[in-house]
Amino acid sequence: MTVDESKMAASLGAGFPVPVEVIPCARLAVAKAIEALGARATLRLALRKAGPVVTDHGNLILDALFAAPVDPEAMEREIGQVPGVVGNGFFTRKPPTVFIGRRDGTVETRAFS
Repeated sequence: MTVDESKMAASLGAGFPVPVEVIPCARLAVAKAIEALGARATLRLALRKAGPVVTDHGNLILDALFAAPVDPEAMEREIGQVPGVVGNGFFTRKPPTVFIGRRDGTVETRAFS
């Protein structure tokens, strides 16, 4: 995963929205379930076309923004159990290696475990 330094946060969920991939017919029910977990769920809209972002598999992306930091492992599990959810962006089961592009042109590598 590659990001610029503006995406770095001390905790997950509250600084930037966490993507949640959902099957289209479950969008409203999943949004309500995410909101019951303490997040605001909004449909991700495309930038250069009208309408929502559609994944390669025909699914939609909800962005979940929590009011306060959350336990990523617990929240990944909770969201993953909601019917209609395909996946989410917490990535605690397969922690990524992140390459952080800095303004000075350097790249920092962080391996999460």
